[in-house]
Amino acid sequence: MSSTVLVGGGGWQYFIVPGKDRLHTYSLAFDFVEVNSSFYRKIPLSQATSWRRRVRPGFIFTVKCHQAVTHVHRLQPTDSAVDAFNHSIKICKTLNAPLLVVETPPTLKLTPFIVKQFFSSVRTEGVRVGLEIRGPASSDVLTAMQDLNIIHVTDLSRETPKYFDEEITYSRLFGKGVHNMYMFDDDEIREISRKADESSSKKVLLSFHGLRMYVDAARIKVFREKGVMAPVTRETGIDSVKAALADAVFPATKHELETRHGWKLFDLTVETRVRLASILSNIPDQTYTSLDNLLETIKLQLLTTR
Repeated sequence: MSSTVLVGGGGWQYFIVPGKDRLHTYSLAFDFVEVNSSFYRKIPLSQATSWRRRVRPGFIFTVKCHQAVTHVHRLQPTDSAVDAFNHSIKICKTLNAPLLVVETPPTLKLTPFIVKQFFSSVRTEGVRVGLEIRGPASSDVLTAMQDLNIIHVTDLSRETPKYFDEEITYSRLFGKGVHNMYMFDDDEIREISRKADESSSKKVLLSFHGLRMYVDAARIKVFREKGVMAPVTRETGIDSVKAALADAVFPATKHELETRHGWKLFDLTVETRVRLASILSNIPDQTYTSLDNLLETIKLQLLTTR
């Protein structure tokens, strides 16, 4: 039996449709949302209740565990850490969220003892826990997680889970850039979709977290539903480059442009996506005074790219 693949992203704050409720509109576009604000602050239960009421029937929430658990108390079962974990579970229950995402920092070297000690000290009230380990994880740690029925959360564009949970595969997709500065090209969209289909779990949740996460999420939904690759802008060629660079600040050096914008994609044609880095790497090493100044130079590069 094939998995049900659900697509969403990290929050709805930037899903802006003028005159519309952002969360409700987001829920019409995607299958689920990962609540990330719960990592940074204690969400009042009344606010979670409001969120639940504002979405369409059947819409799914997942919740990120508060940072006090992982980044302050570092998975030690202190009273404060357990309280923060318990509140995160309450948010899940209020939202009817099936999964709590726990992210550990790269500086925390997990051991089987740490994993067993903490997760044996807390109650999940029927909510599943997914653990995203930022950094290397030993086979002993992964075995301890599996023994505790914890889901191994990975970025499918980088890593396949070491084991598949029977119910849920959960992927937090950041890509191969710096932090969350990335967009997934057509081949990567196909590869992520293929890996999702290879999961033996009943449900696969793909949670996009890049700076263009709504575009990435929408594109994989279109690909899975219609078998075609949607564009990343409404234009092609130099006009698409202009759209991709709409937030660029000038004056800017070649290095600054490559660093800040090279990760973006543009539509060379309706069928072809190109990463801006491949164009910006070939422009003269100088300071560009305006977007028009830069576009005049890029036009020459596009002629050779075609």
